[in-house]
Amino acid sequence: MAITQENVNEAKSGYAPVNALQMYYEMEGSGKPLIYIPPAFGVAGVNRFPSLIKNHRVITPELHGHGRTANIVDRPIRFEQPANDVVALMKRLDIQRADFLGESFGGLIATMIAIQHPELVRRVATYGSI
Repeated sequence: MAITQENVNEAKSGYAPVNALQMYYEMEGSGKPLIYIPPAFGVAGVNRFPSLIKNHRVITPELHGHGRTANIVDRPIRFEQPANDVVALMKRLDIQRADFLGESFGGLIATMIAIQHPELVRRVATYGSI
């Protein structure tokens, strides 16, 4: 999805084929990519970040079994899997490095990505995580 000057502040959405999923995501704003990972059972579009979209392209994925991303019945749900799915989404969207904002469960996922793939991460901020 190309971000143009005309649609820079419009939220865009789509599905990306990643790791046997059709992962739903929303994207808004322009600038350096910031991936917001919602809490467990969180979905894209609930939280908006008007001040962040002025300088960031905020991408919010819906993790496996959340919202519009379907559940794969026989797929185990482990912390590693959503982290791998978000990394695959980054590759699909041609994002080389990103900032991460994770809320609760999403903070754990963001931290796991930073540990496993430090080359993909500029900064990580979490809240409500352990």
